[in-house]
Amino acid sequence: MLPLLKEAATEKDISSNIAAFQEAYDQLMPLLASDIPSTEFSFQLLTNRPWVTLIDKGYLMANGVVSTRIIPSGKARAFESAFQMLVRTRNPPKDIRKWWKTNGKKLELLFEAVKWPQKELGGDDLFVLGPFKVHNVKGFRDGWLDFMKKGVEFVAKLGARNPVPGFSRALYGDVFLVGQLTQAHVAAWYNPSEDSLYLRQVSRTGHDEAHAMLHELGHRYYQKFAKKPAKKLWGKWHASIRRSSDKKFPSHYASTNAEEHFCEALAMKAMGDLSREHLENFDHIWS
Repeated sequence: MLPLLKEAATEKDISSNIAAFQEAYDQLMPLLASDIPSTEFSFQLLTNRPWVTLIDKGYLMANGVVSTRIIPSGKARAFESAFQMLVRTRNPPKDIRKWWKTNGKKLELLFEAVKWPQKELGGDDLFVLGPFKVHNVKGFRDGWLDFMKKGVEFVAKLGARNPVPGFSRALYGDVFLVGQLTQAHVAAWYNPSEDSLYLRQVSRTGHDEAHAMLHELGHRYYQKFAKKPAKKLWGKWHASIRRSSDKKFPSHYASTNAEEHFCEALAMKAMGDLSREHLENFDHIWS
């Protein structure tokens, strides 16, 4: 259903989709107000196409809003809820009228959102920190904004030390400071289709955020820059731990697969948390 974005969204994601979004909305509203029963096949046939357009175009527009608009603090939670709905929605609902009662206002918020003020580089909502362009989607201010800035700067400093050769190549691009736009229970995540990072405030120390951002930058490095021979050797090391009754992974999450193991080990090494045994094997394979 949802198209994959190949890069961070821009103003064009709003301007090139708003007309189709409005047209689909105008088509759907009379149908929802009609007397045709929701269970009739003809009703589903008539409503599915505009509904799909609203979701597809709405998703692209919402990404455009995240990248280019200043989200008012009083609207942040409502917009997050709308964005989550757009990300998670895949198939047309069985009862579109019932679905609309729950989600209609979330879609309608986009008409307002595209009119919010545009971000200007250099303000609190869009700024450059080292190699990163930071989008303050959550609207952090004062102490909490300073807290998040220091975290991003700290990660840039650690990353520039190259915990693996060439890791500094992965230090670039858009970082979005968010609430819970797509992932509800993690501190950071990497979207490979956009090649962008998202970062949340989840602690009061900054340790979890820094570890998570380094971990996600590890995904970028592993997918875009890591050499195949090293990845092959790392896969064998990962498999050997899984087979062993004595060896343990550096963290529980590292046991997920070889890539997650790499990202966890990389983040732990950068922050000085990786044990000697794991550090020796990590450096042997990746140095």
